Amino acid sequence: MEFYTQGSYTTLDVDLVVQVRDYAKRVLSEMGFRRGLGQKSWYCESLELSVQIPDDTLAGSMDRITVNK
Repeated sequence: MEFYTQGSYTTLDVDLVVQVRDYAKRVLSEMGFRRGLGQKSWYCESLELSVQIPDDTLAGSMDRITVNK
């Protein structure tokens, strides 16, 4: 999110947009993340990292997306 907004919006978590939410949930669980408050939040105590999956579609302009190869 911070990259997408060019620093205008800062968070302390990682926001993921994934099309197959059930797969993402399974992978996060296998990595040691546990569901937090609500259906969108996951937390890994050993990493002290919070992950949120706000939606399955990116809102905003697709022109602002960059891909690093």
